[in-house]
Amino acid sequence: MLPMFILILTASFNIILDPLLIFGLWKFPALGVEGAAIATVASRIISCIMVTAILFSKRNEVDITLKGFAFDTKIIRNISVVGVPTIMVQLIMSITIAGTNKILEGLPLTAVYIAIVGIYFKLQSFVLTPMLGLNRSFVSIIGYNYGAKNYDRIKEALKIAMLFSISVSFIAFLAFQLIPGELIKIFNSNSLLVNTGAEAFRRMNLIFFLVGPAIIVISFFQGIGKATKVFVVLAIRQVIIFFPVLYLLTVQSGHPTLWFAFPIADGIAIIVGLILTFSDFKKLGIIDMLLTHKP
Repeated sequence: MLPMFILILTASFNIILDPLLIFGLWKFPALGVEGAAIATVASRIISCIMVTAILFSKRNEVDITLKGFAFDTKIIRNISVVGVPTIMVQLIMSITIAGTNKILEGLPLTAVYIAIVGIYFKLQSFVLTPMLGLNRSFVSIIGYNYGAKNYDRIKEALKIAMLFSISVSFIAFLAFQLIPGELIKIFNSNSLLVNTGAEAFRRMNLIFFLVGPAIIVISFFQGIGKATKVFVVLAIRQVIIFFPVLYLLTVQSGHPTLWFAFPIADGIAIIVGLILTFSDFKKLGIIDMLLTHKP
């Protein structure tokens, strides 16, 4: 409850600061886009201060003190194995948006296409929020039970997480396919943007129902301390496949074919991910557990 309260408070502070710094309400300066950036950074700094204060307060069940503090490379490595993939997911998202915008430059409707990409990723991040929230607890549960060799509970956690992620992903898939125009109108009602974006969304989102389960698989390997394969899949999806395919389709065909780069990259990355992870699932007995209901 406490982390949720802090996140809600941080988001609320960001929402309040945004109009003040963007439009210069009250005695605040009108900074435009720069104001939005400052509001975001300021809210996150406040969140960081709050969390740090709570960690060192009496409200924390673990007594934390800097007395006798020393670096332990093994602990740092273990933390990094779990934390770095999460950092990379966020970093790669930014790289994807920047790279996509760069590739789309020079097209007749560049502004419209860039707006479509921006809106799509905003909506995608909204959809992925519950799954990323699940990811935080799922990684811990998998890690605890993997260390304790409680494979029966790992099986149970996997099934619940998969069911949840598939449900959320499929609902999002249907929304993108059936009402893409209505989703775009949340941000902008320009007819050209809505019509062009609706066509693009249906192509970009063709296999989105598989994205949720893919996140759970990535989380699983974070939990058991095998993040190398996560890096490989992310690199394949974003760098080796997505950018070249998007560039080729943009140059050769343009809109609306270029939007197929998204499902093509996702599909190939999922196939590669399954190939890379199958042996580990088999070795750990996860495949047999899922099929036979036995630990």
